[in-house]
Amino acid sequence: MAIFGFGRRSTPNSSKHIVPPELWDDPENAAFFARIGAKPDDPGNLRVTHADVARMIEEGRKAVDARIRQVRTKALAEGHDNLNVRALSLLHDDCWNGEAGDFLIYHLGLNPYDEWNTMLVAGDVRTASILDMPFCTEEILQQLARTGLPLILGLRDKLRAAHDEVQRTHEFGRFQDIYDDTVVKVKRVAQLFGTGLVETYQAWRQRQADGRSAPR
Repeated sequence: MAIFGFGRRSTPNSSKHIVPPELWDDPENAAFFARIGAKPDDPGNLRVTHADVARMIEEGRKAVDARIRQVRTKALAEGHDNLNVRALSLLHDDCWNGEAGDFLIYHLGLNPYDEWNTMLVAGDVRTASILDMPFCTEEILQQLARTGLPLILGLRDKLRAAHDEVQRTHEFGRFQDIYDDTVVKVKRVAQLFGTGLVETYQAWRQRQADGRSAPR
């Protein structure tokens, strides 16, 4: 994608390769591809299939379930049962559907269940207090929904503009740098949301502590 196009899904009748491998046999094409360091099976020359995405999502979901089980098992060993622990997607679900989802999953190859985007949170105050874990309110979810999508679409538009410019100038290496930086920036958005959630929780804990220590 970083060389041949701005990310492409496969269609049921399309080849897995964007530029077919047989075109590498043409001497002129081979010289061009060698000059830009491209090979037929580079990730940028492979369409992302629905099967690829389904496999990636399933593996990610299993990894998150394993993290939750680990937390619950440890808590149970310490005598705490019936804890409400769940995974929060720092980039709201809106970011993983529609055009934004196409960008994140099919263009950038990102998995919504990877650790950079999933934070384990408490579903209630009791669980938060026992595990010292942030809890997520409906207000926080709405804030994530309002702020995440515009930021992700903005990054998509910048990368699309860079791709169009590269198509004109043939500075393929420069586009790869911008592409890699876009992935970093997407993950940084999620990180900022996660940091904000932790800080909100810590402020709540401090208020609770101050209330308990106040003279009566």
